[in-house]
This record gives sequence, C-alpha cells and structure tokens, in this order.
Amino acid sequence: MRLRALQIFRSLARHSVACAMLTALGLTSPHAFAQYGPVDPFASSYRQMRETLEPRQNGSHHTLLVALRQLDDPALKPFFECLLRAEHWSIRVDGVLGLAELSPSHTVDPSLIEKLPEDADRDNAIQAALAINLIGAQEALVMAEWEDLDGRARAVLCGEAQKDGVTPSAALRAKLLASRTPEVAAIGAAFSLSLGELDEAALRTALDAIAALNPRTRAATLTELSAGIVRFQLKGTGEFLTRALELKDLTAESRARLIIALLVVDAAKGIEAWRATVATERTQLALVRAAHVLLVSGARATAADWDLLRNQDPLLEGIATAGASFSKGELNAFYGALLALGHRQTLAAALDGSPVLGVDAERALGEASLAVLLEQSAVVRTLGDGLLRAVARLAELSPESFRAALETAKLDVPLTELLLFALAEAGTKAAADVAQIARDGASARAESLIRILHARHATQLAEPDLLYLSKIGGAGDPAVSIQAAWLWLRFTGRAQECIEKLCAEINGTSAATE
Repeated sequence: MRLRALQIFRSLARHSVACAMLTALGLTSPHAFAQYGPVDPFASSYRQMRETLEPRQNGSHHTLLVALRQLDDPALKPFFECLLRAEHWSIRVDGVLGLAELSPSHTVDPSLIEKLPEDADRDNAIQAALAINLIGAQEALVMAEWEDLDGRARAVLCGEAQKDGVTPSAALRAKLLASRTPEVAAIGAAFSLSLGELDEAALRTALDAIAALNPRTRAATLTELSAGIVRFQLKGTGEFLTRALELKDLTAESRARLIIALLVVDAAKGIEAWRATVATERTQLALVRAAHVLLVSGARATAADWDLLRNQDPLLEGIATAGASFSKGELNAFYGALLALGHRQTLAAALDGSPVLGVDAERALGEASLAVLLEQSAVVRTLGDGLLRAVARLAELSPESFRAALETAKLDVPLTELLLFALAEAGTKAAADVAQIARDGASARAESLIRILHARHATQLAEPDLLYLSKIGGAGDPAVSIQAAWLWLRFTGRAQECIEKLCAEINGTSAATE
C-alpha cells in the first residue's frame, strides 16, 4: 500500500498540470462549478485547507498541497512548518518540499529530513526533492554521509553534487564502489572513471561483475548505470559504456540505454555504436527504438544518419524526413513533422530529449504542440498528456506565445481553459498579464484561473475580487478551489487564524498517536 501511495505521490507531482488540462479538454470528468445557498467564506476556506490534512489513497490530498506550493507564497511558511508534525508521511514530505521552495536557496533543509520519524519517510522526501531539483550540492553531500541511508539514494546524492561541480569525498566514492548492490557499485565505478581514478584492471573487474549478474539484475543495473551517467553528466565514461556494449546477452532495451548514454558523453563513439546497431537490426521494432534513441539523447545526427531509418514504413519515413529538418537546424519544422505522425511514444522521446538540446528546442516543441492544439487536429487525443506537457513548458518559457491565440474570437471554451491552465501552472507575472486577454466573455472556470493568477501578483484586491475568490473557494476544480480559498484568507487578513486552527488539529492528532 505504501509503495502504491508513493507511486501516486510522484506521478501527481510530475503531471498535475496535465490532469487539469485534460479536464479542460473534456477528456476527464470536470467538477461542477456551483454554489448552493449562502456560505460563510471563512468556514468554506477553512474546510478547503483542512482537506490537505486528510490523506487519501488516490493522492488527492497531495494534489491540493501541490496547488498551494505552486503559489510560492511566503505566508504559507507557518502552514508548511506545521505539516512536518502531521501523522501521514506524504503530508510531512509536502511540508519539507513547501519550505524548500520558499527558502532563499530553493533547496531542502537536510535537518528537516533527518528529523522525519522513519527511514522510509526520509528516503521518500529525498526522492521527491530530487525529482523537482530541490537539492543542491552541499545539501546532497550532507545527506550522503548519513549511515542509515539507502545505497541508491547515496549514489544519486553523490551524483547530484558531482553534476553541480562538487566532487564527493574519497570515502563516499569508495563506499559506492564497494557496495553489494550492483546498481550502486556500477555508478561508483562510473564516478571513479569520470575522475580518472579507475585503471584497466579495475575497469575489467567492474565489467565482469556486471556480466556475472543474472539477466534480469544485469538489465536493471545497466538501466541505472546509463541513466546515472546521463543525469550526472559523467564525462570520461565513454570507454566503460563502449565495453559494456560488448557484454554478451544484452537485451535490446539495455543496448539502447547504453547507446543513449554514450551519445551524451561521447558523441563520436555514440553515433558509431548507433550506426552499427541500425546496420544489423532492421526489424520495425528495432528501427523505431533506434529513432527514439536519437530523440532521447538529443544527438546531433546528420540527415544521412536519419536516412538509415528508412524502410518504407510511414512512421519511420516520417521520422527520417523530420530528421532532415533537424539536421538543418529547423527545430519548428522538425517537431511539427514529428507531431503530425500522431505517435505517442515518439512524442515522449522528443519530450525527453528537448531539454538536452536546450531552451530553444523546448520552446520549438511547445510552439509546435500549441499549433496542433489550436488546429484541433485528430492527433490531439492520440498524443495525450505529452502534448499538454509541452504546452505547459511553453507557458513557462514564453507566455507571449499564447497571446495571439487568446485574442482570437474563434477559440472555443475548452481550448481557452486549457491555455489558461498552462499559464496558471507557469504562475509568472508575465503569464498573468497574458491571461487577462481572455477575461471578456470567459467561462466560469476560465475567469477563476484569470482571477487567481492576478491575485497571486497583486498587493491588494478590491471587494468584488475578494467576493469572487470566496465563491471559487468552495466549488470547481479542487486545485483551483484551494488556491482561491488561500488567497481569500490572505487578502482578508485571516490566514493566520486559519493556520492556527489547522496546526491545533495537527498537534492534537500527533499527541493522540504518541
């Protein structure tokens, strides 16, 4: 049950915007936006806030806490501090993350994680913080020294520090290398290689250890190794990866992951290995996998390389044609052609690879995705949440890209709401300014999003705005509703009163369980 809850926790943290945007498109069931009779605004707002303290198996309480964290409001700090004493582990983790997001360094406080009552709580907090980049090099190394830390967590923390230019101590590196967990030992070997500390004999020993594993464990180890090398940018591991590709009985998936890592750390060796694989493995599945390797790695492949994928199949012919645009630096044409194929897995690979290519690529993918949405192309439903994630990223990078669409009278209600959800997720002042364009004639849900975005950046609100927030804060989408409830509390000067009541409940529950 706890594992399932953690999976939901991570999933909601990554994809809350996609869920909301799918609702706007009508692909999931929307919540009713209605008020039934007079409601005490404080009581309603308090009830909304109290729902964050009631853990649900589907993780809906976490969705509400994520919505509050997205406000980036320093006035929430006392609330997050109270959450550290909550009974449920996921609520405590949200308290740690909320405080980290409000801190000047935008990093977690290791002492808060160390005070969590159970080892599993600490591991979950570390994993969640790593997933959203809330751990800096110094914090990572402090936690990596903890004796009771899981070996995988220690390896990841050392990797984060190394990525930020701070080399873990020799003692930590030795501890990784000596680990009995194959994945951890392999990452330890990669660390040593990247620092030039592993000689030929030690390299051979590391490879022999991987080769001796049973097939399932070997595949898992190579997956972790490849992902770690990419994530932590462990240059100098090209020879290790090249030799790993020579191991017997590699699965196709393991080979693909090794080549992705090799393309990232040593492009020349990587493309050589990729070409060799494409030359010998010509099944449809193998060629599609090879195409996705190029996309995920962000490899600077030539048009001739993309042409190696051609086999007269429409999908692969389309990818190869798109690749020709990529080789000429035409990113918008490249992503537009990929999206037109309507292939979900290909979009997922492009999404994974766009950050490797940089902000220009992420923007181009977002613009191409926005164009597909505005055309209401038949591929929208096929591409699913990947399309929406690309649009959400565009809202962060370039909210002005939404202006022309919101100004047109032809935009229907679901699409308007979808674009506003993306701008709300971005949450910036620039996003709030663009959202105002859609205010005239907006649906109830759209106006809620616009008003919340405005309130997030306002210093004071007029009485009509406060009244509207009070009406949102008891109806509509739960994440939108709780943001409105909190903003009403803050602008009416009743936030402290609400937090004190919530903290009293938490303290009472904690005392009862001690």
